[in-house]
Amino acid sequence: MGGFAHLCMVMLVISVGLAHNAWAENTNVGIFGTGSALWPDCPVATECYLPGEVVIISGDTVTWINKDETVHTVTGGIATLEGPNYTIDSHAIHAGETFSHVFESTGEYPYFCVIHPWMGGDVIVVDHDDTEFGALYAPAGLDVYAHASGVFAYVIGPQNTLSTINITDISNPALTATVHNKATFDSPRGPFDVQIYDTSGMAYAVITDGDRGHASIINVTDPTLPVRIQTAWQNVHDHNMSEQVTDIEIFTKSDGVYALMGKFYTDAVHIVNMTDPVAPNTLALLQNGRHNIDAIGHPNDIEVYETAGKIYAMISGHHNTLQIVDVTEPDTPKGVAGLGSIQNATDVQYGWHVAAWVKPDGVYGAVTNYYNNTVKIMDITDPQMPRTTHEGFDTIQRPGDIKIHTDAQQTYAIILGGIADSGGLHIVDISDPYMPVSLGMSSDNDITLESPRDMELLEWNDDTYVIVASAGGDAIHIIEITEPDNPKLISSAQNRAIPDT
Repeated sequence: MGGFAHLCMVMLVISVGLAHNAWAENTNVGIFGTGSALWPDCPVATECYLPGEVVIISGDTVTWINKDETVHTVTGGIATLEGPNYTIDSHAIHAGETFSHVFESTGEYPYFCVIHPWMGGDVIVVDHDDTEFGALYAPAGLDVYAHASGVFAYVIGPQNTLSTINITDISNPALTATVHNKATFDSPRGPFDVQIYDTSGMAYAVITDGDRGHASIINVTDPTLPVRIQTAWQNVHDHNMSEQVTDIEIFTKSDGVYALMGKFYTDAVHIVNMTDPVAPNTLALLQNGRHNIDAIGHPNDIEVYETAGKIYAMISGHHNTLQIVDVTEPDTPKGVAGLGSIQNATDVQYGWHVAAWVKPDGVYGAVTNYYNNTVKIMDITDPQMPRTTHEGFDTIQRPGDIKIHTDAQQTYAIILGGIADSGGLHIVDISDPYMPVSLGMSSDNDITLESPRDMELLEWNDDTYVIVASAGGDAIHIIEITEPDNPKLISSAQNRAIPDT
């Protein structure tokens, strides 16, 4: 974008020794030169450490990697005050070279580049007992994306973080980066959902904000170096995106990338053009009384599916509602069918998570209901006249997220169920939507999911996996379901823990 001829470019990686039954938290930070595809709008040089402050635990190792074309240093001290104190002393770090330093003692360690003294950073070292942050503390949502460098899980948590986890080696997930709210960008707070999409050769993470009512867009083209898009959400924020934003569902057409975003407290869903991630634009508002909409009540989950040349969205509502909308033309959506009523909250039939799948003989949908322990399966081949094909499953307690997996012969519903320490993975053969067959719940033996919140399916190396975010366990779990009647826990990535004494 021009104008920054002497920008320094440094990448900061925190490499942490593993604690017993724990895993490392990494924070990758970059500073980019003029016209960088990852960060084309880098601000003035003094702000180009990203982040300028990192908090680590005593004993951690910090590694600086020079990604610029010129030489830099990492030198302890503050340039404008006493100058170098050499608590950290890298000497010259040439382009592509690295420098590492182990921080044994707690305290604050400012540093700067003696060649470009306007550049400054800070490392704050605390004891285990002094930090409440954990990269996987109570994860609330996740998405999975295959990059050229491998497969990564993107996990969000209530402490305002986005963590990227390399799951290319399914048996050995490794945390590669964490974006902190206070360190790098002013949102999200209370993140609710995350989805990854690509456009113009770049990959982006969109995180909905359950606290302040907007969303964040982060460039994750390099999954080890997440980069915020500055003021990326301003255009949408100006269009009344000021209440709690819950679910996001992204779909792609030949003319661009679009997102549906639920606004919980205003009973509405925004349709947003995301083709330009720096300038997202609200196209339409789905709300009762608009576009033939009459059954959106506290939207919880959104599923987009395509059939017969049309694109539809199923929107489940906390107020026991289910709305089907034709979004083939995102700027002129049309309500097709509404089920349930926001005036009749005692009719607990709909409302939690939704899924849709297309078969040769028709189109089907499923809705889980957390409150009355049911899963409703519907024939939605004619979206104007959805009809129930099955409802029940007595063995499912508190069903939550649902995903559909189809192999060469069968179709399965993968359902998260349970609360606290009694959660599990429930798999149902729904090849015949009128006569589904439960394969049982895996919970008490090798797969216990504490307060499972979200999941994604992954087809990888001829096997099928479920990646589960476990809020109660401060972890993600990777479960193989290649044989759906015999799910196997492959690995877990857990929060940093205090080592045994």
